[in-house]
Amino acid sequence: MKFLNSMLTCVAALVAIAAGSGIVLDKKCDLGPFLFVNEPETRCMEFGMVMECPAHGHGTREEALQKLKGILADRSPELVNSIDVCRSSQLETLEHFAPLLDRVTVNPFALRSSEPPEASSLIWPGTDHPILNHVRLVRRKGGSTPLLAKTDLKGPERFFQRRAAMFEEIRWMVYAAIGANFQGIVWRNAKQDIPFRRRLDGMVSALDRYAGDLGAAELVGWVRADPGQPVSAICSRERLFIVLLNEAYFQFDPGGKSVVAPLTNACQNGHVRIYPPKHVEIVGGQTLFGLPLTLTPKAQCIDVEYSFRGSGQILILEIARKAAACGIEHVGTVDAVGKETKQ
Repeated sequence: MKFLNSMLTCVAALVAIAAGSGIVLDKKCDLGPFLFVNEPETRCMEFGMVMECPAHGHGTREEALQKLKGILADRSPELVNSIDVCRSSQLETLEHFAPLLDRVTVNPFALRSSEPPEASSLIWPGTDHPILNHVRLVRRKGGSTPLLAKTDLKGPERFFQRRAAMFEEIRWMVYAAIGANFQGIVWRNAKQDIPFRRRLDGMVSALDRYAGDLGAAELVGWVRADPGQPVSAICSRERLFIVLLNEAYFQFDPGGKSVVAPLTNACQNGHVRIYPPKHVEIVGGQTLFGLPLTLTPKAQCIDVEYSFRGSGQILILEIARKAAACGIEHVGTVDAVGKETKQ
């Protein structure tokens, strides 16, 4: 009876999610929209979860791989196949298992890294930050497989042992995942009493309006920010999302064990410069919450002024496709000197 009740709860939750977002979670054709889902629902077979973390309880890595391949061989090709990856051997597990799957749930905020970005990285380029460094590695090791970022509403347990996370820290993690081109957020501890529930719901509602674009977007390299300002950009066919973060968030105490609560809510002001490919035209823009942006055309770029308080901001630029004589329709990226390269 307990198992039956659990399954009924799981199915009911998935039906509610599907009804609210217009998707059916067990069809590969519906992997597109950016998802917000609670962790218990991801454990259901209806979500596509075919194996708990392969790093535990499945023998050696090779034995776990063979077990997964056997499971996948017995499933219909029309079904989504997903696994969960914990923090133990996280990067190695992603590298070996993600290519076999349609999506993976993983907590990119459970570990930190001192490995700075490569010069060619489009994921939070040029930003050497302990958490963003690891987020970058997780996304890279996941390859082309869609990743859903597990996000603890009390803060990553390992780094928040003395206090609960504040709303701005939750927003920071969500924006960090979006800027790294994750395809969804998996809430942990979603049923706990959360003092910032209204603000959280407001953020989710705002992002849900762009779920289709966020799910289909790809990383691009034609956005630059002022020195020291973390920025990452993803682009769909109709919108460019420029994600800005406050670097003061998710810094650690001298012992390196706990995240220090940000001591300031100072306004972050600056400019981003957009170098769009020749066939892409920027036609307007606003912040995630609808405040209009001022676009200033320059000789080789478009300058956008921003201002935000707290952990971060998302700028949304509307784009139009120019008819190209050569028939190129890709979004494209640019390298460090602005030369367009095919994506």
